[in-house]
Amino acid sequence: MIKTLSKKLIYKNHWITVWEDKVDFGKNNKGMYSYMERNDAGPIMIALTKDNKVALLKEWRYPIKKYSLGFPVGGREKNESWSSAAKRELKEETGISARKWTNLGKIYIDPGVSTQYSYVYLAEDLIFGVQELEHSENLTVKFVSLVELEKLILKSAIKSNWLLASYAKLSVYLNSR
Repeated sequence: MIKTLSKKLIYKNHWITVWEDKVDFGKNNKGMYSYMERNDAGPIMIALTKDNKVALLKEWRYPIKKYSLGFPVGGREKNESWSSAAKRELKEETGISARKWTNLGKIYIDPGVSTQYSYVYLAEDLIFGVQELEHSENLTVKFVSLVELEKLILKSAIKSNWLLASYAKLSVYLNSR
């Protein structure tokens, strides 16, 4: 087990905090470990229609300078519950509300470099409305069947670990009911 010797705050803003820790890897082998915390981490939402289609968002991702397909992912306001954030964010990003919600569990986004985790929610019995996007959001909603989603994953058209981990949880859940 790695032992923390000291912590140093490198950078912090509204969204992220970056730390650089001095650590002891064991056997007196010392070094540094840098990682990030996401300050507003929120839920991942899978909106599933009655005919087994899921809502995907096409969104420009600045860090990779490409469009990405993924499930809706939202932020959480201070003191907001995960389930409340899921309901609010799905409505804002897609215009969709749901009568049935299931928490599929927790996933860590990239535990080698980030403490960030999220809960995955399945939204069913959907009600369709209008997106309520923030000024910085440019999202296009696309519905694909689960078979189409698997084809997109197999041909590497989808590379988001958020979607891949969430889809694994969805698949296990659907196979168990």
